[in-house]
Amino acid sequence: MNHSLTALPRKQTLLTTLILASTLSLSGCGGGTADGAPPGPTTENYDIVVERGPVLFAHVIDTAGIKANALNNNIYQFRLAPTYPIRAIGGYIDVDHSGDLSVGDVEMGNLTLEANAGQKLTLASTLATNPELLTALELLGFTEAQLTQETPSSDMMIAALSDEVYKYCIENSITEPSGILMDDFNLLAGDIGERIDEYVISPLTAAELESILVDELDIAGDITPLTDLQAEELNSTTSSLAITQESFADVVLTPEQKSLLAFSWNEEKMAKDLYLALNDELLLQGTEIKAFYNVATKSESQHQEIMRGLLETYDLGVNVSTGAVEVGYNGAALEEIATGTFPLEDVQDLYNTLWNYGISGDSLAQSALEAACMVEVVDVEDLTNSIETAGDAYTLVSAFENLRSGSYNHYWAFNDALVQQGVSAGCCVLGETYCRPDFPKMPKGNQ
Repeated sequence: MNHSLTALPRKQTLLTTLILASTLSLSGCGGGTADGAPPGPTTENYDIVVERGPVLFAHVIDTAGIKANALNNNIYQFRLAPTYPIRAIGGYIDVDHSGDLSVGDVEMGNLTLEANAGQKLTLASTLATNPELLTALELLGFTEAQLTQETPSSDMMIAALSDEVYKYCIENSITEPSGILMDDFNLLAGDIGERIDEYVISPLTAAELESILVDELDIAGDITPLTDLQAEELNSTTSSLAITQESFADVVLTPEQKSLLAFSWNEEKMAKDLYLALNDELLLQGTEIKAFYNVATKSESQHQEIMRGLLETYDLGVNVSTGAVEVGYNGAALEEIATGTFPLEDVQDLYNTLWNYGISGDSLAQSALEAACMVEVVDVEDLTNSIETAGDAYTLVSAFENLRSGSYNHYWAFNDALVQQGVSAGCCVLGETYCRPDFPKMPKGNQ
């Protein structure tokens, strides 16, 4: 079945799309609803270890702006696979490995840890993000796996490297270790080698050796460990996130910018739920189009998580009755919202309209893919408007740009799937509005 669609103006709002979509003549449309749609995919948690010694109360953030939740000690958890590189900013070094802040522990300050892969954030993984430094470290006897998968606590060579580089960064006011110049690193290499020789035969633990280094830097006046009173005051904070939360939000959001987060969370959930429901319907009829499941579980779930992370970052909630943004993040309330159900009425209406459209055609595969094309075009337009509204809130801009890059990819994935179904025009079969050769074809890794 080929639907005839009226062309829509560019940079439309989702509500405009909804009003027009509801007037479409859908010959052969059934009265289907999203009832019985499959639940969202089960998420897998991703734990990240942050160690200089153990780093407590840091902000661990992926490149999409999602922040990991602090668990206990130096473990931080992403609810979905993070988008690398990931970084750890701020926090405190737990010098005595006690699991809480105590006298003698040290503030991390602006020293930033990074990783391009894996589940360890250390100074070793940070250096390994620089190809030139990685090559130099391999000449010192390190392997890439060792640098990215081991911590100072588990590997004495990594402990030696971490301590020597930490000392160098503190003494030279370096906050981005991955940017150490090769000429400087070549001079540092000899000191690293000597410390490795010392550590591998030492009867002391990595924690004890680190404590000795901290005492040396303290005596030299290069660092100022926490006093007993400071540690007590910090530990009295009821939430581990509260210690550094105030400095994390880069700007104070306007009411309109806050509303964008609630709207975008609804919209990303809508795309994920719709694709899973359409995928389920296709499978019931013996047809598999992998684009639906892949986009829903590998991208839209991540996009929804980006928005959830930003709501948490700015301590905002979504009113489960009205869909409006409100003060006070409540992750449990978001989790309880059922598949195919949305607090924002406009998004709920759009989901229902697109679901009915997707299952209405004589060819279920074609009508479902056409509905997906519409979703991605609307999503791109909405995200473009959101980027403009976000203004100088760079965390929001970065997140929306990431989502828009994904939508470009999704559009082409569904376009190609239509071609595979014998619809040579792809998404352009829907008319000028949904024919978007101007959408860039992003690398697959950015989906």
